[in-house]
Amino acid sequence: MKKSKILLGLGAITLLSSCGPKLITDTAKISDLKTAIATKKDEVKNYWMSLTGKTVEVDKVTKEKITKNDEMLLRSNEDGEKHLHMTSDGGAVSTDYYLVNDETYEKLIYCDSDSDYDGKITVIDRKTHKKEFDEFLVSRFEPNTSFADAFLDPYKLTSFVGMLHNDGQRFDADTKHYSGKDGQLTIKINETSVVEGDDTTNQIEANYEDYVFKGMTIKHSYSTEQIEWSTEITVDFKKMNKVTIALPSNWESHLYTGE
Repeated sequence: MKKSKILLGLGAITLLSSCGPKLITDTAKISDLKTAIATKKDEVKNYWMSLTGKTVEVDKVTKEKITKNDEMLLRSNEDGEKHLHMTSDGGAVSTDYYLVNDETYEKLIYCDSDSDYDGKITVIDRKTHKKEFDEFLVSRFEPNTSFADAFLDPYKLTSFVGMLHNDGQRFDADTKHYSGKDGQLTIKINETSVVEGDDTTNQIEANYEDYVFKGMTIKHSYSTEQIEWSTEITVDFKKMNKVTIALPSNWESHLYTGE
């Protein structure tokens, strides 16, 4: 979730960089800032993006506290190749997906995941197993890698916020925008549930610098009669000049045969 070097409406943005980021309430200026950044997003061809998460669950009765730390690393290049590494359940489960181009097999997906193919490393080639390749790409690979687009485009940030909501939840939302110069924007979103008995809160701060997404923090918390639960995610993004992605050694021994 094209290519253009035209920055729309920049002439209307008159911000003083020496004063640091300031609260902006003028909707025209906010729109100009967002449009300028969104216009540049497709020029980001090579990048590294990391997510680190910390979840804390406290049992209200026993006072037992469980802390889990997980991570995600996504690398992508201008040739459409990607590598995704992620952990879950406090690092107990690890997944590695690769998508690379290949002269012999057209494209390859490398899958090393406990939840796929009975936990066996499997490499699917598009030339001879197009159906299996496309199915895995759409159902498993893309859902875990396409979210980057929602970060790069400030107009799509609200769609990401919606992923923190459950059915039936309603929130009082406060969104503020800050900027200190052209191409720099900070968006802060604070949500508090307005449903009786629901104390869910969401806090998001996204930062853009030189027209490119720089990173964000996400805080999400709620409680029930039994537990208090909170998570904090830190996202770091780096635009790269070049990203090289290669499959792990001995990958050919894991080629999918359909058996």
